[in-house]
Amino acid sequence: PGMGFEPDDPRARHPRFTAEMMAANQPVVVGLRRVAERHGATPAQVALAWVLRQGRHVVPVPGAKRERWAVENARAGELVLTDRDLAEIARLPPARGSWD
Repeated sequence: PGMGFEPDDPRARHPRFTAEMMAANQPVVVGLRRVAERHGATPAQVALAWVLRQGRHVVPVPGAKRERWAVENARAGELVLTDRDLAEIARLPPARGSWD
């Protein structure tokens, strides 16, 4: 089963959440966390703010089971990433997906 998920959680069986895949993507998580800490934000908010910076033709559609996560995600639109932030994010290794 996947990392720390309940057995009935579909992510427990998804290849994207294997221990190997989670370890391979840790540098991305660490980098987003570093940027987030500078802004008092979450890594998810940083990721969403980055997507919003890609242009009006790109619209993030984050999922959320809980109202608090939806509110937190929506606040990403208030986060202004600096040139330093964007450069740091650009230097992160590409995230690996289960299709790699």
